[in-house]
Amino acid sequence: MPKVQIMVSTVLANLLPDGENGKISGLDLPEGASIFDVLQRLNFTEIQKYLVTLNGQMLVGLERDQALVREGDVIGVFPPLKGG
Repeated sequence: MPKVQIMVSTVLANLLPDGENGKISGLDLPEGASIFDVLQRLNFTEIQKYLVTLNGQMLVGLERDQALVREGDVIGVFPPLKGG
């Protein structure tokens, strides 16, 4: 069962599991879990609007759905950037 770290921006910290403090959470996952599975487990809605990284590398399109997590991976989830 892989254990991964989830890093989120401050505005998403409320989506981390209960009892977690700050913006980093540990998460135990079943073998064969994907990034998509992680985001669903954390109840992220509209998954495609978030910037998602795996070990510092941005995932796009199907990579986000198909990339499998491994022990020690660090998954980053950030809201879309806005500005003008």
